[in-house]
Amino acid sequence: MRPGIEVLLSDSAHLIAGKRLGLLTNNTGVDRLGRRDVDLLRTAHGARLTVLFSPEHGFRGTEDRSGLPDGRDSVSGLPIYSLYGGSRTASRAAVDSIDVLLIDLQDIGARYYTYIGTAVQLMRDATRAGKRVIILDRPDPVGGTAVQGNVRARAGDPDSAFSGFMPVSMRYGMTLGELARLANDALAIGTDLVVVPAAGWNRAMLYDQTGLPWIKPSPNMPDLESALLYPGTCLFEGTNVSVGRGTRTAFRVLGAPWLGRDSVSGLPIYSLYGGSRTASRAAVDSIDVLLIDLQDIGARYYTYIGTAVQLMRDATRAGKRVIILDRPDPVGGTAVQGNVRARAGDPDSAFSGFMPVSMRYGMTLGELARLANDALAIGTDLVVVPAAGWNRAMLYDQTGLPWIKPSPNMPDLESALLYPGTCLFEGTNVSVGRGTRTAFRVLGAPWLDPDSVIRRLDKSALVGVEIEPTTFRPVGPTDFKYPGVALRGVQLRVRDREHYDPTKLAVALLAAIRAAHPAEFQFRAQSFDRLATGPELRTALEAGRPVQEIWASWNGDLERFRQTRAKYLIY
Repeated sequence: MRPGIEVLLSDSAHLIAGKRLGLLTNNTGVDRLGRRDVDLLRTAHGARLTVLFSPEHGFRGTEDRSGLPDGRDSVSGLPIYSLYGGSRTASRAAVDSIDVLLIDLQDIGARYYTYIGTAVQLMRDATRAGKRVIILDRPDPVGGTAVQGNVRARAGDPDSAFSGFMPVSMRYGMTLGELARLANDALAIGTDLVVVPAAGWNRAMLYDQTGLPWIKPSPNMPDLESALLYPGTCLFEGTNVSVGRGTRTAFRVLGAPWLGRDSVSGLPIYSLYGGSRTASRAAVDSIDVLLIDLQDIGARYYTYIGTAVQLMRDATRAGKRVIILDRPDPVGGTAVQGNVRARAGDPDSAFSGFMPVSMRYGMTLGELARLANDALAIGTDLVVVPAAGWNRAMLYDQTGLPWIKPSPNMPDLESALLYPGTCLFEGTNVSVGRGTRTAFRVLGAPWLDPDSVIRRLDKSALVGVEIEPTTFRPVGPTDFKYPGVALRGVQLRVRDREHYDPTKLAVALLAAIRAAHPAEFQFRAQSFDRLATGPELRTALEAGRPVQEIWASWNGDLERFRQTRAKYLIY
């Protein structure tokens, strides 16, 4: 394969015979043997190279900063006019002093690359001065067939929209010469333009098939692999995620202090709980299908459905299918207990407990996602792949699957069975045992008298469960309640999993603790009301309403929820 410079000198030398030449180029402007255009043109018979122009990254292609000054080539002594920070007035005067402008730059095949912007700016100056422009063409290194990504609707002005101004797709499958022809028409420049093609290249060829050596067209384009990834990963330049500039794998890696990476596969991990939403959305844009595989816990407060729904929204915006790889509800799929949220909230603002379901809903994550897709009118192309062999009556220890903690304070199935009720205490000044091995199975505080609480407890709430005094000491609790303090409290043990109702027990315990310790016990109203989906439960308890009356107030909503829920059940 012969690049355009060789074709010009061997087959089309008449185009420059007797002419004063200007050359826009950088370190990529070489022939197959690595000889510089500058040196080849200086010895070309009948032509005279008089001035040089350089793009972003400078004449040697090593600079990665703005404001590059004009300079001089140390070998030929020719002046170099920087079109990336130099004097525009001086470069225009230099164009006036030549007869023909040559352009030889290795483009990279992606809309964001600036070399076409520099070329078009100089084409305009040449046209104003009545000079011919000759593009010494080179291959599109990532091939000339693939056309991918979004398309700019119309050409911008390269003086103001320097990067990405061309009306092309992200990956356009065109050479610099072809782009220049398009720009000449799209911007109505009117340049006397000639493109000298690269001989021996065809559109199906990538750069490593040309036989030409890879010369970095810019400091952070180390090889063809980076170039192939660049049309997508360059989008991360507009985020707070690093694309690996300053490494040997630029545009092949993505990272940030808060962005994890899988230690086995090396794949990037985008945190949806504190990471960059912009970065995660860009990642969604880069895929075809989104898979979701999370072990839910069967209680409204758990956040995994919130994260799943946020990502479902992003996938829908990007036109991507979502596939839920379903798992059992660990606490079973039959019991529907507790109060019911009246309508769906927005997971962006009501992240925990936003779903229009009861505290314990008896649904898998896949079933919840189906409900959310309708309740929030998301419109996701959603597929749920069921967990084979599970039926609604099965609890997790009947599945044969090993228990893997779905979160640090969910150590076992016993905690999960109690969680739909005891999680309400997160909205109080009572510890739920975070920082112990019995999280959500114990409740305690320094001032709590367990015997007094148990005496005041409505015994009808104890169906299927035992309660007894205990002591525990939280170590590094993530709720920061009483770290290192010895707490008195109660421990709960489920004895009849079929008839036990954790939500009724929780309300009875709230009432009993408040009655035993009216001065010490406190609701953290905002937190509690979020978990209880409103102030009604808290105000009922504060008013001293009987717990059985509170339970009875849930019945109508529970029945309506059971009917709604039936439409989304899979098993």
